[in-house]
Amino acid sequence: KTKVGSNASANAENEDADNTNEEGKEEEEDAPSKKRIKLYKSPRFKGYLTILLASVINYHAVDVSHETNDLAAVTPSSQQVAYGMTVALISGILSGFCVLVHLDNYSCFAKIWKNNLFAFESNFETLLDFFLLCWWFIATCVQTGVRGIAGDGKEQYNIYASTWFCTLSALFTLESKLTESFGWPTIKIFVKSWPFRAPGWIAIFL
Repeated sequence: KTKVGSNASANAENEDADNTNEEGKEEEEDAPSKKRIKLYKSPRFKGYLTILLASVINYHAVDVSHETNDLAAVTPSSQQVAYGMTVALISGILSGFCVLVHLDNYSCFAKIWKNNLFAFESNFETLLDFFLLCWWFIATCVQTGVRGIAGDGKEQYNIYASTWFCTLSALFTLESKLTESFGWPTIKIFVKSWPFRAPGWIAIFL
């Protein structure tokens, strides 16, 4: 009986050890899978692509803003044109870099993009998305304000629309990163969590 009991306890310990090893292997397999994702399938790829296209449109619209034949349009100053082109150019370079990285599967840097800079819970991508949002938020305030290049009555519709497209795309790109990697609530969930307060404050802000 003693031998049988000892054998049973030994078998139970071996089963527990096997289960622990299997769980450890599953966790090890899950960890790389989160890091080694296919970047072109990332939900933020569309955001970077939208920012890139809107930045190109914004750059061209600012560049030709003084060549309009519309008598109602207000000719922008050289400082406004320089600022607008700088904003769109830097945004286009950063978003274009992100698009190329997400499509890169064959270069010697592909593993660096996937496993480090744009990996799951990557601080680099989070900071980059936050910078793009701040960059376009400031640009929107400057360019679409009363005295901005696309302000009220300036008739610069392409600049106005592309500026807001970049800002909203940057916002949803950052939201996607925070919700997917860090478990933050989405804007929709946040608004619904305060049904009698948040929508009113958001309406006042807008």
